[in-house]
Amino acid sequence: MRGYLWGALLVCHCHRVNDATIRSIAREGARTAEEIGEACGAGTGCGGCKPAIAGLIVSEGASRGVASLPMILAPEPGT
Repeated sequence: MRGYLWGALLVCHCHRVNDATIRSIAREGARTAEEIGEACGAGTGCGGCKPAIAGLIVSEGASRGVASLPMILAPEPGT
């Protein structure tokens, strides 16, 4: 299968971006889902993967000893 990365998990179904790509971008310095989106498109479609992207950013930061958590806000009631 061309372009398939064994062991990678598809995170963004809209733009077919896997966790390995997101982790790599986070290691290069991206700190928010928006920065990841600018780099590879993940999270810029329906947005359903943004919590997973935020989790991967936290995971990569923890592996490097960075202790910051991105803030994910819940939608306002009625929206």
